[in-house]
Amino acid sequence: MAKMLGEILLLGLGVMISPFSITLVIFLILQRRGVSTPAVFVAGRVAGVFIVLFSVLAFFHNLDFSPESTSSHVSAAVKVAIGALLLLFALLFALSKSDSEDRGWLRRRLGSMERLSLPAAAGLGFALSIISPRCLFLTLAAAATILHANMGATGDVLGLVLFIIIANLAVLAPLIIYITSPEKSSPILESMRGWLTRHQRALVLSILLVLGTYLVIRGTLDLL
Repeated sequence: MAKMLGEILLLGLGVMISPFSITLVIFLILQRRGVSTPAVFVAGRVAGVFIVLFSVLAFFHNLDFSPESTSSHVSAAVKVAIGALLLLFALLFALSKSDSEDRGWLRRRLGSMERLSLPAAAGLGFALSIISPRCLFLTLAAAATILHANMGATGDVLGLVLFIIIANLAVLAPLIIYITSPEKSSPILESMRGWLTRHQRALVLSILLVLGTYLVIRGTLDLL
């Protein structure tokens, strides 16, 4: 159980550190001076992660994931494959746009969302949690980890709840800061946004490299 929870925590952190989503929440709070639109965006993101993870767990829950079973070996192989894909994405990301181009892209995307409606915010949060390769693959890796642990329904629920909470802590943080201290939140949120804008490339690359390497090694060990 402890091994499974530790791995879920690590994978959840990989989804949690999503510079674009966090920056968008901060932008919406500062631009709207309220929490309704960013809160709906976060709700959509939570729903997307939940649906992907729950669907995989529900579909494969009744399979035998005992240590020597075929299903257990397949789940380990899935980890290796996802880890390899993350490392490939890291290579492609490192060879892609420069930091200044990344920051320019971010400013353009945020500027286009000034008039984001509530339904659009919910849909965007949901879509980003599904179409983002990093978020999707790490969620699938979390599902493989939970199934491979073979802890039964209780373990599945515990792993799912922990992953959902950890994966969304960072997008919830700006909302909590604004709600608890609306008058003093602007400098804090501006500072957070500036830091994320400057370091978004390094953050994403680090996540891809660290978790990609971890999943390849962990999956390989599970296969032995």
